Amino acid sequence: MDKGELVIKSEDKSDLVSKNKTIYDASAGEIFWRNFLAGASRGLGGIFVNLIFLLIIGVLFINIILPQVMPMVNSYLNIFKLPGKINNLPQNFGLPQLLGQ
Repeated sequence: MDKGELVIKSEDKSDLVSKNKTIYDASAGEIFWRNFLAGASRGLGGIFVNLIFLLIIGVLFINIILPQVMPMVNSYLNIFKLPGKINNLPQNFGLPQLLGQ
């Protein structure tokens, strides 16, 4: 006997650990449950991948693009200064000020 062979001594098919069922042998509940689990895992995986993607894009935006654009935004805010209690962003606004450090 080769090490890769598996000998089943019982002739009773109910003793097998995994049965090969076709779609015709499975019940409606089993088909629904397997499809539900597959759809739920695909949906959760998609949400997880999208959150990671948005996190990477947000970090790149805050660290690279925002410091380049803030002087222009501040100059536009100073040009169109409105009277009242509108707080404009400071001239040297950056990530440490945004995080309160």
